Amino acid sequence: MSPEWRPVRRDSTRGPNTGLETTMTIDVLRRMLAHMQWADRRVLDLAERDPGAVQPVMHVLAHLVASERVWLLRLRGEDSSVQAIWPTLTVEQMRALATENHAGYARLLEASTPETLAADVTYTNQQGRTYTTRVDDILMHV
Repeated sequence: MSPEWRPVRRDSTRGPNTGLETTMTIDVLRRMLAHMQWADRRVLDLAERDPGAVQPVMHVLAHLVASERVWLLRLRGEDSSVQAIWPTLTVEQMRALATENHAGYARLLEASTPETLAADVTYTNQQGRTYTTRVDDILMHV
């Protein structure tokens, strides 16, 4: 196991994620988010070049970038209910949202410390249920 990964046991009453979890370094999270940005761009580039190739999954692509926004809003302590989870978006709208998301996550990581990554975030999902999840767990999920 690399030194960047350390198993942590969580009390099952703390949130929706229980069992074996990891504490991430900021560098690892930056690399994971850079990969998310790369993947978003590749798919959106394909959608612009060949719309027919992605037409059957456009709703899933819109869901992906919208979900990235929802988690970013939660991490900022903002109301995530303002972002629809399954929006209908054009490729241009998805690209604009993805670009905003990438910049927001970059700013978030720039200001992060090991302590802020280990902090809990309490949020209410779109169904009105309240959860508490660690920042690094959310970033790993995104």
